[in-house]
Amino acid sequence: MLKNIFNIIILLILLNFVYGQSNPKSAGKVYTAPLTVSNDIYYMMNVGIGTPSQKFNILLSTGGADFFVPAFNITTNKPKFFPKKSSTFSSPNPPKYLNFPEIRGEVQGIVGIDTIEFAGLKQPKLEFSMADLIDKQTLADPYDGIMGLSFAKLSKAESKNPVLAAIDNSMY
Repeated sequence: MLKNIFNIIILLILLNFVYGQSNPKSAGKVYTAPLTVSNDIYYMMNVGIGTPSQKFNILLSTGGADFFVPAFNITTNKPKFFPKKSSTFSSPNPPKYLNFPEIRGEVQGIVGIDTIEFAGLKQPKLEFSMADLIDKQTLADPYDGIMGLSFAKLSKAESKNPVLAAIDNSMY
């Protein structure tokens, strides 16, 4: 676990150096988010979506590039995203419906656009999926949703994950 923490710290230092060089106003800024670790397997972070912010405990995954949380219409005790409760929510035109077969079980959902907040960064108009079908095995996991950290070309929604979007938007 300690090795993983050092790898994350080194990656953040490199990203800050590289992107700080191209954007001097962001050089030296550090954003941190406490991670929750479960069974030394799941690394999770608190993420807010919408205005006002609806909170989720999100698994950080390097195995994909998409981001999903449970939708308002799914049966679960986990937090759910309610689009009508957010003043900044919108839908892509045309609508996108995604299936994530690479996750342990089946997850499907519709794409929404809203403000996403993590590590002290608030980013408007980012895409995420509202899962209206999540298999029981995934629902039993300790996280509410998954944020893929891979590059956009691996995204089924063809969108950047919030971390890469923050870098591209010169927020980091």
